[in-house]
Amino acid sequence: MVLCMLSRGIGPLAPTIEAMQQAFRHGWGFEAILGKKLVDAKNHAVHIAIDRNQDLLLMEDDIHVPGRTWVSFRATLGVSDAILVAETKTRTGRSNIWTGPESGRFLFSGSHFVRIPVDVLKRLKQPIFRSWNFARTIDGEDMIDRGPAKHGNHSDVFFWFHAMKLEPKPQVAIVGECDHLKHPWNTGETSHADPYVAECY
Repeated sequence: MVLCMLSRGIGPLAPTIEAMQQAFRHGWGFEAILGKKLVDAKNHAVHIAIDRNQDLLLMEDDIHVPGRTWVSFRATLGVSDAILVAETKTRTGRSNIWTGPESGRFLFSGSHFVRIPVDVLKRLKQPIFRSWNFARTIDGEDMIDRGPAKHGNHSDVFFWFHAMKLEPKPQVAIVGECDHLKHPWNTGETSHADPYVAECY
């Protein structure tokens, strides 16, 4: 597996150090992808994993992964070929994991901490991350493709939208929780309306 840390230069340093330590401890590859827009960084990480024929663990630089989540993640790695995600609460306290309210069917999560098996990476049309708009159906059970996004967001939803249409459909497992850290320069909620934040996406 290769762990790719994505940093746009707007997150704290501690998560990157923690990720490097975990990769070294477990013999995983490690790549820091710095200074790219988030969508470009994600797709660069995908190419690294495919070139190495390794599973990809994506991490963003503004989350802290508690020890109990690392333990759960490592335990799940040995027995599962599923896509693994950790629940990461947004800065407003909402979960980043979305499911159909009636069926409970997994729809999407953010890409703050997600392990994607290389087999899934190879089955998806490249680039697997694109800035794209989606809407929920009226019943909330599915997503509707609305076309390219102007502000560079929702590339994680684009990935899940297409991954969940693969046959056979990949399994998804939730491995724990992460803490979403505030950016050091920002005491509140970041917004794509902020020109600097929008540029980073």
